[in-house]
Amino acid sequence: MGTITDIKIQKKNPNRVSIFIDGEFFVGMDLFTSQKHRLKIDQQINVDKLNEAVFDAECASAFEKSLGLINTRMRATSEIIVYLKEKLYSNEVIDSTIQKLESYRYIDDSEFCRVYIQNYKNRWGAKKIEFMLKSLKIDREIIAQSMSELDTQVDEAVCLLIRHTGKKEFDKNKAYTHLAQKGFKSDCIKQAIYIIENGESED
Repeated sequence: MGTITDIKIQKKNPNRVSIFIDGEFFVGMDLFTSQKHRLKIDQQINVDKLNEAVFDAECASAFEKSLGLINTRMRATSEIIVYLKEKLYSNEVIDSTIQKLESYRYIDDSEFCRVYIQNYKNRWGAKKIEFMLKSLKIDREIIAQSMSELDTQVDEAVCLLIRHTGKKEFDKNKAYTHLAQKGFKSDCIKQAIYIIENGESED
């Protein structure tokens, strides 16, 4: 047991309070939680139960904030973790939140990869798409499985070259460089250039 000796509104966030037990800072919590548990100065309190209440409240807060982020667009798991760390949630709260989000299928890195590839395959080549997915710290096996379902991207490369060239005279070297910078693979680029020059695919 301990005695609450002070409850102070935090200067940086008036919706949170600092709880002092026996004269020393013990924990910070949202104002709603402190009111819900009717915490007040000179109150005798079970420290373990207080910790449990704070953890549950922090998990609920982290989950709600995560949903707000997800509602703007689909997110990779790593994006949620970075976001919650920036909000100063503990590792324990973050782990619990991620597990809950996964259980409700609000985050799913396999589905994220599938949608990401569909959204960007008309703009980027396989190499750049794979690089971007790796930068999001998605499991490499998940990325490899998702990338294996991506087609040769020849049609996409041809469309990009047509838009890029426009009415200008077709330049094979510039076309190759343009697609290479967008992350298309060499075989795909060569096939696309052949189609542009000959009007048909190579047999």
